[in-house]
Amino acid sequence: MTACLLCLCLIAAQTPPPGNVPPAPTPSVSPAAPRPLTLEEFGATFQPVPGTYEVLFLHPCSKKPVTVTFTLPPGNPKMKVDKREIEFDYGKFEVRLRFRIFGRVAVVTE
Repeated sequence: MTACLLCLCLIAAQTPPPGNVPPAPTPSVSPAAPRPLTLEEFGATFQPVPGTYEVLFLHPCSKKPVTVTFTLPPGNPKMKVDKREIEFDYGKFEVRLRFRIFGRVAVVTE
């Protein structure tokens, strides 16, 4: 009879009393990954200030995400966005992001 009482005690300890149901666990929601920007979206929102940038673009040729790292010097450049290129023109100095075929990107400083 001692074993039966022990079993009942263990079952009672595991079962919540009526009316005290523990809340269901909430599913964890992971933050959404950043969406790649088209060149046009980048050009419409980006304000060029000095610094190093890492931007996730949607490559205009391959249509796949590509991360591009580039550095802008001090100054007030004119920014020009084409179908496959972004240019920061500082007058005597330029920084260009060239989106080449097969998903490649070249950062050119002239």
